[in-house]
Amino acid sequence: PSWERRYPPEATGWAQFALWVQDRNICRHLLEGGDRVRETLSLPLGPIADWLVRSWPHVELEERAALFPTTDDPYASLADWGERPPPKGSAENEWVDAREAWWSHHFLTAVGEGICVPFVSFVRQDDTLVVQWKPRFAGTTQHRSVVDGGRALLNWSETAQALDEFVRFVADWFKPEDARTAVDAFDGYFRE
Repeated sequence: PSWERRYPPEATGWAQFALWVQDRNICRHLLEGGDRVRETLSLPLGPIADWLVRSWPHVELEERAALFPTTDDPYASLADWGERPPPKGSAENEWVDAREAWWSHHFLTAVGEGICVPFVSFVRQDDTLVVQWKPRFAGTTQHRSVVDGGRALLNWSETAQALDEFVRFVADWFKPEDARTAVDAFDGYFRE
């Protein structure tokens, strides 16, 4: 970053961010009271890259949650899981903790409190990455999506490569020792 790093948010690499899924920019929005469609969100890239690094092993290897029969419709699975009581012999807190763990590894909205990101989820199905999004944003009430919700089936290898490039790009913004640590932790998760 070209700015001073006086406190942690200034060191995170803020940028204009657009998330394209196939031919749709799911970050397109209006600000409350405005009439100009904005193509990007202003947000810190560091927490997004960090979430990808921490969550990717789960996205890559956890096609289904261990305690609940999740599907390739993660939003429906999450809602259904929240409405069901724990199975006999399971404690309520274990059931809720398992749901929270699954959700936090597959939904970008888990990236951090207060960060304005689109409601988007990632679930692997064989050689496909299922990306599903809702027409709203986490961390804000000022942004109104102008994109309908949707779902896309993406090639696993191509998507993993694109996300790998994004994380490496963000890592380059940080001090060399910080970037090296992030890249080392990430290395191999997006490679087949």
